Amino acid sequence: MKKPATRKEIDRLLRESSSFRLSNPRQAMLLGKKALELAESIGDSRLQAKAHLLSATLAFDRSDFDELKSHCARAMELAPSDLVIKGDCENNLGLALWNEGKHVDALEQYLAALNDWQRAKLKPEEREQRQQRAFVNIANLYVETSNYEKALDGYFRALALNPEKNDPHVRATLLRSIGSVYEYLQDFDRAIDYDRQSLDVVLQSKNAIGIAITRYNLGNALWLKGDYEESLRELEAAHQVAKSAGDKRIERGSKVIRAAVYASLERKAEFETCVAPCLAEIDELGIADMRLKTRVIFAKSYLTLGEPEKALPLFEEAMELARQHNISVAEADSLQCLSERYERIGDYKQALDYFKRAMVILESHRRESAAKQLAMFEAEKHVRTLQAEKAELERQLAKLRQELSKKKELTQKERDGFSNEIAKLNPDFSKRLLERAPSLTKTELQVAEMIYAKFATKQIATFLKVSSRTIETHRDNLRKKLGLKKGQKLATFLQTI
Repeated sequence: MKKPATRKEIDRLLRESSSFRLSNPRQAMLLGKKALELAESIGDSRLQAKAHLLSATLAFDRSDFDELKSHCARAMELAPSDLVIKGDCENNLGLALWNEGKHVDALEQYLAALNDWQRAKLKPEEREQRQQRAFVNIANLYVETSNYEKALDGYFRALALNPEKNDPHVRATLLRSIGSVYEYLQDFDRAIDYDRQSLDVVLQSKNAIGIAITRYNLGNALWLKGDYEESLRELEAAHQVAKSAGDKRIERGSKVIRAAVYASLERKAEFETCVAPCLAEIDELGIADMRLKTRVIFAKSYLTLGEPEKALPLFEEAMELARQHNISVAEADSLQCLSERYERIGDYKQALDYFKRAMVILESHRRESAAKQLAMFEAEKHVRTLQAEKAELERQLAKLRQELSKKKELTQKERDGFSNEIAKLNPDFSKRLLERAPSLTKTELQVAEMIYAKFATKQIATFLKVSSRTIETHRDNLRKKLGLKKGQKLATFLQTI
């Protein structure tokens, strides 16, 4: 007869699944599925929640956001009082919303995750690792809305957390991300500095993919600055490492930038040799953003070489891709390049037409970005205001608890005052409790409210003019009606309502 699964065995499967996440996604899925089945077989709700959370992460890797949301919802349902799992789920939901273009909703999820992790019982190192993850995700949001100051703030805050114990991969990624922001700001010296810092880290950790990506970024920044020969060396190194590691995006992307450097050096024959193979290889990858950027880069290179007749078809293809995939900035960039080209040859009517079209797109993009930035600012402000208000109410309740402990009798006016203060802490608390357990009595709701507000059993008994034993009975009834399992703490559960 087969022995029933143990919690230790399920934890091992979850760890193994997580370790295979990047190197062997299929194996990670199989192990995660087995862990979930075993957790369900022994009826352990927390282990089931952890397995669902892992499945959500694996679903994110596959860009299956509906499945991610489903797993997160189930995980939070199975472990409603576990603030660590709740925070991890909120962070995953934020990632899904970000990929769906819902930046404000994503920001609210990340901020909620930070708040839950702050209140959860975590070791400082574990808390900082999670906070770091959220700060990076928030910074990525701000990059996409062109709010580079806020993006840098997020990356630097993440970098400052636990610097001595940082995972080298995380540190290298953060340094590289900061370099990319400075590249957007056209501060190429700083971009190159942070890329080099990132390269030092990945070389020490011998992370092949990290080395390839960082050398590619460094080569790109050096090209933009005008250090062409050094750029070629870094791009060639990136190409070789990426080819060995099997990363086709970096392997082929580095060839595209290398071709552009040849054009900048006016090495026309070498550039021409690269164009057709690079376009074919990038198209084979099927990544719209790379296909579009490659055409813009080569079109600009042809203009640099004084061959506008070869640039025009590439610009047209790039603009068509931009329209298909709603990448407005790329379309505007192409239109501006065309405008400059026609201005140089004296066709001012055509130059003005392209310039006007570019300005219409850029103005629309500017308005959209401004609206997103404002909405994100309001979301951040709203969450922080709620947190500040809650902190103030908790301070007031602590004062009330002290006052209550000194009293043996309460007037009705004092009781009403206490009730009003408790209600302010979570206005919809009773309503949400009744949705979960419609049979709760008025007294049981009062007891639940006071437990939520961290009043002791003796204080609640004084408030209701009953014995402490009666309050214990009410607590037992609450546990049963709310469906709490053995080991679940009522006070902790009520904090999640």
